[in-house]
Amino acid sequence: MAASDQGRRVSESTSPYADDMAVSLRQRTKVPAGPLEYRHEIRRFGPFAALLAPLAALVIGGVLLALGGNTVSGVSGFLLTAMSAPTMLLVGVPVTGGTARYVLAAATSIVLWLGLGAWAAARATRNPVASWRDWWKEYAFLVVPVWIGAAIAFGVAYKVVL
Repeated sequence: MAASDQGRRVSESTSPYADDMAVSLRQRTKVPAGPLEYRHEIRRFGPFAALLAPLAALVIGGVLLALGGNTVSGVSGFLLTAMSAPTMLLVGVPVTGGTARYVLAAATSIVLWLGLGAWAAARATRNPVASWRDWWKEYAFLVVPVWIGAAIAFGVAYKVVL
């Protein structure tokens, strides 16, 4: 083995062309907008995209609660709010209030949604040619049980309080 002028060790039995090809094959670069880059983008932004659906439910629920006026808008507004922050019911918000409880419910719900988004991203990117559509499928598979659980907890809390 002899040292080349570029600092690499070169076998005397191979040609310089073969040595350069071996080095270039070992270098793995991401193709812009290629599958590796896209999978990395899904893994990086998936947890934050998971906050979109709960944020939309929170906004719609807040608007319904602000409109008020009848039982239907109040119950549906609180149900949407409970579905956007499912840990709200765990800290006892329907029974007792307070800023500390709302902050705790918001913080734990954000952690829950970020965790579900990361989990959905990990599941979706098992496929080499993953897309955001795959991420949304995995996310829906994880979110629907959370929302069903929040709706059941809301129903139990509604019966207990009223």
